[in-house]
Amino acid sequence: MPSCLKCGTPLPVNEDGGAPVLCDRCAGAATGRARKAMATGTLRDFPATTALMAINLTVFVGMVVTGAGFLDFDPRAALRWGGNYGPLTLSG
Repeated sequence: MPSCLKCGTPLPVNEDGGAPVLCDRCAGAATGRARKAMATGTLRDFPATTALMAINLTVFVGMVVTGAGFLDFDPRAALRWGGNYGPLTLSG
């Protein structure tokens, strides 16, 4: 008779002669650990990421409201809002 790979409990054999690898108790514990590891959390669990997202969204909305454009930003507006442009950065 086959036994569980983790705890050694005897396992029932089905009508085809096959048996599971783990008993119900060990399989349930493994499933619970996997489910817990897959939890991604919420924005409250990652405050630095949430703060960076809020800052980016605020700047984006501010740029759109002041007329910088929605999808295609005017380069001058991007510079006014802190965009980096090499010749201006290096020479001034």
